[in-house]
Amino acid sequence: MKILPLLLLSSFLLIHITAVKANNFKADGVISIGYMAPTSNHFFGAKAGENAVITENALKLSYNFENRFAVSSQVTFREARGFSESGTRLDFLQLDYRNSLWENSQQTYTIGRFKTNQGFYNKTRDIPFTRPSVMLPQSVYYESLRNFVLSLDGIKINNVYSFELSDLTMELGVGKNSIDSDFNNTIFGSTATGSWDSDNNYYTDIKWENQQISLGVNYSKVSLDYNPGPGSYIPIEINGMSFPAYLIKGNYSSDIFIYSGQYRLPDWEFTMEHSVFSFDSTGFYGPTSTRASKIKGTYFQARYFLNEKLVLLARYDVMKDLSDGKSAIKSLTEAKDLTLGLTWSFNKQWQLALEYHFIEGILWVPPVTKTTAVSVVDNRWGISAIQLSYRF
Repeated sequence: MKILPLLLLSSFLLIHITAVKANNFKADGVISIGYMAPTSNHFFGAKAGENAVITENALKLSYNFENRFAVSSQVTFREARGFSESGTRLDFLQLDYRNSLWENSQQTYTIGRFKTNQGFYNKTRDIPFTRPSVMLPQSVYYESLRNFVLSLDGIKINNVYSFELSDLTMELGVGKNSIDSDFNNTIFGSTATGSWDSDNNYYTDIKWENQQISLGVNYSKVSLDYNPGPGSYIPIEINGMSFPAYLIKGNYSSDIFIYSGQYRLPDWEFTMEHSVFSFDSTGFYGPTSTRASKIKGTYFQARYFLNEKLVLLARYDVMKDLSDGKSAIKSLTEAKDLTLGLTWSFNKQWQLALEYHFIEGILWVPPVTKTTAVSVVDNRWGISAIQLSYRF
């Protein structure tokens, strides 16, 4: 099913059968530039420990029709040197229809490319003003898979039930993941080429919240098929010598659970999220090759609002690989991150974010196969980050 062409045709027809009003149209966006400076290891930059300029620009357009339909789209340009390919990306292009089937409820039906609800921040992670920090906690929001988990091409249903003092939101989305070249580099590295095909994957998200508390649970199912290009391989080092492990067709599937909780006071905000990533693969290295792995992560985050302009952040983030047959090198199987940050909002348009990460381990450094010598890593390292953003 070709969702995006169908969406464009539907939107075109709606525009021509509905009186267009200028005040129903809205355009906004964000322009930001940042700087990441790791003390060592291969995270941002073209080589281990190299600094990188991070650019994030987004333009969002939306139009609300008079017949409960709405169409919206967002295009982003993101550049992170040596970490992901720069370029323009269609983050979402969706057609919505809103209705109320029951009293105190609203249903929204969506077709097209839409943001997925995973945890508190995935849906809005591309906008600096909606993130608590320059870099989100990696135990839940893995930066290497940012584009892959950001959206689906398909359909979703969102139900909001309003009670006297709280709201219950339930959302179900089904579709194909958007796969770019960065995904292949993240999984295998630059020596492997080929194509990935997404199955019809899905997620379900449930959130309950009132004025002080937000609670959520999310489940996602992902399945992908890989067809290698000619001569695709990953390098394997044995006794200091590198050998090619040639790749064959394979299937990769995962089950992802995210549990979320947040408590808000007038000057404080406390957030905790826990993730469980279960991965299964068949093929890739041989017709009977199978592998199962599990990674768990948890972060605890506190923000203190000094006033309307200044916000302090402290976060502890831990991620562990619990797979059988995992590496004996501890730094490769876990990562702990203590983050301290400050956000200064000059006004409604300008924001400056500063932070430093005290890190132990390299589990979420992407990917291990990009590192020329896996044994040459620093278990204790850090990242300083700064980002200036403007929205309009």
